[in-house]
Amino acid sequence: MPDKKIIKLQKKSNKIKKRKRSIYQLLFMLIITLSLIIILTAPVFAIKTVNIEGNTYFSDDDIKKMLGIDGKTNVFFFIAENVFYNDKTLSPYISNLSINLDFPNEISIQVDEREVVGYVPYLGTYLCIDKEGRVINTSLFIDEDVPIITGLDLDGFGMNTILDANDEELFIQLVQLISHLVKYELLDDIIKIDCSNVTKIKLYTKDVEILFGSTEEMNKKVNIIVQALKEVEKLRGILDVSELNQPITFKKS
Repeated sequence: MPDKKIIKLQKKSNKIKKRKRSIYQLLFMLIITLSLIIILTAPVFAIKTVNIEGNTYFSDDDIKKMLGIDGKTNVFFFIAENVFYNDKTLSPYISNLSINLDFPNEISIQVDEREVVGYVPYLGTYLCIDKEGRVINTSLFIDEDVPIITGLDLDGFGMNTILDANDEELFIQLVQLISHLVKYELLDDIIKIDCSNVTKIKLYTKDVEILFGSTEEMNKKVNIIVQALKEVEKLRGILDVSELNQPITFKKS
């Protein structure tokens, strides 16, 4: 009988020790957690300097507002919230956003913006598209430095999505053409692109109508146009580069 009592007392003692150990562990974790919260939320870790690069369409204040940055924003909480941030939710104009921490209270943000390279008329408004053919905005007004694109047959559109043209092959060729115009820095000179006929595409500057023809040998044609426009500067007329197996002609008007 005495042995049984001793065993029961030992078990009870072990339970008390385990309970105390659990309480101590819980208190220790609570102290660590509170300490971390106090440290991480200390004013020294509030974002004081924000370096933003790459933004032209949006101002620095616009970017800060989109990301919820103010004078009290904690740098650690901000980074944690934005590690898996979906850039598309910010704006269709932003293609990518990179955020880096410069310890302890400074962050650097690299913004990659989409640029409007064409206006597509649609139901009394203009769809603003980027070089990939993505609709990034709609507008009632146009920038004279960006060409109007006519001849596309559309059923509808979605914001921040590639334009869904009925003639998919034509649209792919148009996007490729725009890419070449951007590559050769010619897009600013073009005020209109007429792709009503895929084999008789026309480009227009303020003074010159360019018969581009089909998109075959596109790179060579665009290169020729760049050189030809330099030679006919300040002249009005029609430049024909549609058939490269024939002489390139320019007819004054």
